[in-house]
Amino acid sequence: MSVEIPVEITDITPAWLSAALQEGGMRGVEVENVTSQRIAEGVGFIGQIHRLSIDYADTGDGAPATVIAKMPTGDPGGRMVGAMMRLYEKESGFYRHLADECPSGTATCYYNGADIEAGNYCLLLEDLSGFEPGDQLTPRNLDQAREMLAQLARIHGSWAGDRGAAHSWLPSIDDASSLVMLGMFDDAYPVTMERYAHVIPSYMHDWGPKFAKVAPQWLADFAGQPSTIVHGDYRTDNFMFGDNGTSRLLDWQVMSRSPGAYDVYYFLGLSCDPQMVADNLDPLLELYREEHAATGTPAPDVETLLQQMRGVGLWLTTLGTVSFSQLDPANERGEALFLSMWERGISLAERIDLSPLVP
Repeated sequence: MSVEIPVEITDITPAWLSAALQEGGMRGVEVENVTSQRIAEGVGFIGQIHRLSIDYADTGDGAPATVIAKMPTGDPGGRMVGAMMRLYEKESGFYRHLADECPSGTATCYYNGADIEAGNYCLLLEDLSGFEPGDQLTPRNLDQAREMLAQLARIHGSWAGDRGAAHSWLPSIDDASSLVMLGMFDDAYPVTMERYAHVIPSYMHDWGPKFAKVAPQWLADFAGQPSTIVHGDYRTDNFMFGDNGTSRLLDWQVMSRSPGAYDVYYFLGLSCDPQMVADNLDPLLELYREEHAATGTPAPDVETLLQQMRGVGLWLTTLGTVSFSQLDPANERGEALFLSMWERGISLAERIDLSPLVP
């Protein structure tokens, strides 16, 4: 029988942790004491992350001195967004079904508890404290962007076509949860604009309301194009960087089956130096296509990729309008992160010109 999934961090007691680690495969482990420390504040907005420091009475088959506990946020707005978009369910599914075959390094999962009906989830993950966390507020330069885009292409190429479609548990990008979010757009728009209109060019102010009207049809058409498995939140804050060029990609909560252009736009528009992207967009897209093809599955031609990215830019505007109206930035870093996302995304929107897709 599975152990009961904790709801609060205080539910993670020595007895519970012993049972959870044993359920995850660490036979004979007995935890004597555990203490927790909240980490990653101002980085993740729909989850709470704690580092657990563990003293053992018996390490059994061997057990780590620290692990990372990841649970849904306690913020009602963030938790609502997380449940509506199936974020916690998706990440649990990733570690259950996909992590072992992921072309990118990721954290080892020691326990994966999920109660979809109750909305309770808990992951116990490898503590990557020996790695350097990525900083979203420091934009990627050309070399860094090339490395991360090449890795993204390998992920997309490895799970393209039938290989991704075989994971039918994973929803498509046009899953009903996305359309539920879209239904909140009209109420969210004035809230988000009050916060961020000052960083959005005035000629773009009505793009969201205009595109929202045709977004369901665009999304259906987009989802019908050749797809792969996309990370959905491929940005610097979700990376841990180690020595000798190693890295670990985390936070698989927004993954879906979708054309890869979703991740390409998201990464270039949210994590990279805007001027660098403007100066190097064509060679960066060619690099993505080359690395994708090296897996044995060709990427779309550049013109198709750009057209898909234009739609993604507008879709992210509508989806972001809803998300940013609900999420609490928590602290100054969180607010700076939100602002950087708008500013960089707008720069890419101007570079590839989204206007032809605005009704």
